[in-house]
Amino acid sequence: PWPGEVEPETMRLMLVHETTDRRGAPRGLELAYATPRTWLRPHKWIEVRRLPTSFGRISFTIEAGESSASVSIEVPERAPLETLRLRLRLPGGKRIASLTLDGARYGRVLADGETIVLPTTPGPLQLEASLSG
Repeated sequence: PWPGEVEPETMRLMLVHETTDRRGAPRGLELAYATPRTWLRPHKWIEVRRLPTSFGRISFTIEAGESSASVSIEVPERAPLETLRLRLRLPGGKRIASLTLDGARYGRVLADGETIVLPTTPGPLQLEASLSG
């Protein structure tokens, strides 16, 4: 599907999902968890600007290349996050081979090879992923 063919609430859930605790209180954010894999074909990108959440507005961009992906995230400052995760749903069986966060090696990729556990500190994050597959 293309963005114009998706209902706004469905689009929001594809891009940003808020997690809650057992009482229903906001706990964290899951970014790009349900995006179609075709959205991250080489030379494509996903961009979210100032989307309101329980934690404040979030912005992020994911740009896919042939063998890498670049991600910029502006972590919200209004309320503290307990968890923040990003999923790079890449086409063709590609997975994250290595990752840097703000220029330093970063190894918080889950066993699925596409989900990254991120720091919850407010402010900008810059990720560079080398891809395999």
